[in-house]
Amino acid sequence: MNQRIVTRKADRRHLHGINRLIRETNIGSPMKQMEEGNFWFVRMDGRIVGYVGLEFIDGKTVLLKHLAV
Repeated sequence: MNQRIVTRKADRRHLHGINRLIRETNIGSPMKQMEEGNFWFVRMDGRIVGYVGLEFIDGKTVLLKHLAV
């Protein structure tokens, strides 16, 4: 099996794929718009299969705000 896996910073262009993942994993309501912050996604064979939202505090701390796989 030859899968192509890509990790990228997310923006509003990726909202549809992230919302699909949120619905499929039953973790909450889909987002109406892309929230401010640092969002990253993982795409496998053209489909978003994971995403994470991070908040950075004072250069020493990172909060995991959102996660779906």
